[in-house]
Amino acid sequence: MDRRPTLETRPPVLIDAVARALIPPACREHVIGDLWERYRSPWQFVLDAAGTIPFVVASQIRRTSTLAGVVIHAFVLFVSLGTSSKRPVVAVAALGGAMLGFVLRDAYKRGISVSVRQVAVDLVFGAGGLIASQAIVALALPRQLLPLSAYAVCLVAFGLIFLLRLQNPNLGGIPRQAMTHVPATFEALVTEVRLFERMSRRGVRIEAYTGVAIAAFFIIPVVSSPNWALRIGWALGAAYALYVAVVVTKLQSPPMPDGLELGAALAHYLDALERRRIRSRRSGGGISCQSCQACPSSWRVPRSRHPRRGGRYGRRL
Repeated sequence: MDRRPTLETRPPVLIDAVARALIPPACREHVIGDLWERYRSPWQFVLDAAGTIPFVVASQIRRTSTLAGVVIHAFVLFVSLGTSSKRPVVAVAALGGAMLGFVLRDAYKRGISVSVRQVAVDLVFGAGGLIASQAIVALALPRQLLPLSAYAVCLVAFGLIFLLRLQNPNLGGIPRQAMTHVPATFEALVTEVRLFERMSRRGVRIEAYTGVAIAAFFIIPVVSSPNWALRIGWALGAAYALYVAVVVTKLQSPPMPDGLELGAALAHYLDALERRRIRSRRSGGGISCQSCQACPSSWRVPRSRHPRRGGRYGRRL
């Protein structure tokens, strides 16, 4: 049934467009539909939207921002701004503006930032919040502005945040929230697996390239060391770096084929988690994760069907 009111009781187009723009896309249609049902007059619509939208935005921020992500962002920015300005109080306003920009960006974007371009746009919103906060401080308390040297250090902090958000989308959103709080669906499982595969491929490339670069760098002390003991030590270090690069490349999970059923797709995902655990153990990472506990509880299968156990949903590694 169409919930929209008739044209005679519809709010003005401009007011409706402004209200739509202020509501996060994830819940826009539901909120607008409720506002339209309660419409009596333009002023009543404006007051109703003004009292509803702040709570909607706050609820969306709670859904899309993690405590760990907020703490990491705030720590990196506060350390960089506080140390560069030498006045921690001055950094508070800039930190608040940048954090507001990040959390609002996470609340209003339509998906999770997984590409370089999407993460770069996230940083633009964070930088915009920082600049806006400094503009307000310049009008109210000009003496509390950040020095120019602080912006140079801030670029390094934003570069670190860029790398963190690029490799770990959990810092900028909660990709598994819908799956961990409601019963999982096949579409949700496929979305999670594709995101996991994309992050895994990127992580494998980073680890492999880093291993090759470290091995190449260790060649210099191997040649220039004054005695054979140091040369052997540097050579072993280079060999281990190459070993890590080979291990992470060989144990990379193949992409999930299209057309799998829910059980087979889940088995493939658990197999990929197990491969990552073995890869971390063989490369010396020391990560003691259990793939049976890595996925949401609604996705777990009996131990007899676990791919690590050689069940009928998978094969032995």
